[in-house]
Amino acid sequence: MPPEDVRIGLLGCGSWGTNWLGAVSRSRGARVVHVCDPSAAALAAARDRVPEATLSESVEALLADRSVDAVVVATPAATHHQLARAALLAGKDVLVEKPMATRAADAEELAALALDRGRVLLVGHLLLFHPAVDHLEQLDEAGVQALAG
Repeated sequence: MPPEDVRIGLLGCGSWGTNWLGAVSRSRGARVVHVCDPSAAALAAARDRVPEATLSESVEALLADRSVDAVVVATPAATHHQLARAALLAGKDVLVEKPMATRAADAEELAALALDRGRVLLVGHLLLFHPAVDHLEQLDEAGVQALAG
């Protein structure tokens, strides 16, 4: 029997959050169950993509949601440390868009907190959504193979 999907809470549904929403939606083994953003327009767009997900403007509501296993933090960089820290303290695994924090000491604090709590802490990688990566995926889907030199 396959394992249950990892249930994702998405903090921030702007441009990077929308990218993560799409990436998680296309992934096997994960699904978005809660989206949080202060913008009603962003939440309406998220509803179109994941109509079964809970939508809220409250970070606290997302972090208290027992159906959320892990959180993706895709908010402005100045908020990454605070939100990732709150998610770790709430017992969630965390993927935070880069930079993880705006100060090295804050990033080190997050790493130590994740280790202490036995939680996973990951940092997003920009190239996942780079046009060159998209092009390579299209070539792969079309069956084009690279020529070895």
